[in-house]
Amino acid sequence: MRVTPSQRLLRIVLILLFGIGIGALYDPVGGLLRASLVEIKNFAAGHPLEPDTSVWQKIQNDLGIAPWRITREVEIPAEYDYQTARPATSLTKSFTDSELQLFVDQNSELLAGYTGLLVKTQVQSHRGFSHRLLLVGFDGVIHREIPLDENSPCDCIESSPLNYFHIKGDPAKLEQTGNRLARINSCGSNDWTIDSRYGFHHYLNNDDDHNQDHFWILDATDLVQVTTDNGSILQRISLSEIINANPNLPIFESRLIGTREGRWQYGETDFSPLGRTHAEVAYADPDPFHTNDIDEYRGTDSGLFQPGDLAISMRSQNLLIVVRPDSRKIIWYAYGLTSRQHDPDFVSANKIIVYDNNFHNPESRIFELIAGANQNSDAMFSTQRRILVDRFDGNAFHQLTEGFQFLAADSRLLVFSAGYYNVGVDLSNKSAVFAIRHRWQEQAYLNLEVERLLSSEAFDEILLARCQ
Repeated sequence: MRVTPSQRLLRIVLILLFGIGIGALYDPVGGLLRASLVEIKNFAAGHPLEPDTSVWQKIQNDLGIAPWRITREVEIPAEYDYQTARPATSLTKSFTDSELQLFVDQNSELLAGYTGLLVKTQVQSHRGFSHRLLLVGFDGVIHREIPLDENSPCDCIESSPLNYFHIKGDPAKLEQTGNRLARINSCGSNDWTIDSRYGFHHYLNNDDDHNQDHFWILDATDLVQVTTDNGSILQRISLSEIINANPNLPIFESRLIGTREGRWQYGETDFSPLGRTHAEVAYADPDPFHTNDIDEYRGTDSGLFQPGDLAISMRSQNLLIVVRPDSRKIIWYAYGLTSRQHDPDFVSANKIIVYDNNFHNPESRIFELIAGANQNSDAMFSTQRRILVDRFDGNAFHQLTEGFQFLAADSRLLVFSAGYYNVGVDLSNKSAVFAIRHRWQEQAYLNLEVERLLSSEAFDEILLARCQ
């Protein structure tokens, strides 16, 4: 077929336009590909704090992909005599496919002052699984159910607020908009809600914050102080401010090196000692530190730690720090003594307990870290590590992600999560005084968290709450 001059000209024009289009796309597409290759290379190579971490381990940890978290069988801690907790008559429909299993050592003196538990779990209903608070008595009865995923149509009377703080939305999705923190009362309605700036994360209710006039919560890498009464924000401290206030401590550098020009998505303060800015956040690492929990020292004694100091856990650095919020100064840190740890809790003016997930190993532990134990060394760099619990009744436990613990009964009873069950252990002999788990159908177990141990007075207050 003969090509006419006009057709030849048209082909030339089209080829030129195609070439111009490819050229125009070269820089942005090439830049995106180069940035992606750098991210892939950094991901595969690991970072200075993880020289021996394999690609598969990084996939499990950094991306949170571990299929067996859903399919693996639960390791039973011991041959306890689990009894099915009987739901009250009004709750029988909520437990058609599941049962709450409870073991209680009725002879334990450590349980003498307690009537039951407030636990958080999932409950099967006609809408599918949804989160609930359950009032569970040591008598083996589920006495009350408080919904968390929807507002109750009523307000409470004849009861003071439950002061349960609940993150609405998925805290693991930090980019999710509208993530909220709510205070829930005993009837299940919201006393107040506040919106997050980036994404609230890992707030736990078992640290007695519900009895205080304020508490701290992590909004990604921001430290936020909230009033218990009305949910107003008293102050917000960016992790950037803490980094800037401690230029002599290069403990953050390893993670900053892996981000684009040392930036990450959160935090609004420039790193002046490092000559970095936050003018651009494109391709930045959104969560290089993974701050996962915060605790305030509320003791009356002053030592290395003083009232108001804040303990912060940074999972991705295997790092714990204690910050004095007024000055933003880091007055203590422990690096590498734990692995992917959670839930640091002050015990005294020089002691912290922490849940060591010990991620790449088969057993988790709960440690007591004693700061300044060596009097001949700088207190910041002298920390003794002591195992509180690494097994109970001869059984080890392993929690891949999350995890919590808290002390009760004059610090003799340690309550902690262990996979899909929670347990209270007598520290004097490492024996379980209670254990609880939630079984669904025949094989599956559902996540469950013990939020509080309840005295008879606190138990009745929740049980007798009525709607107006």
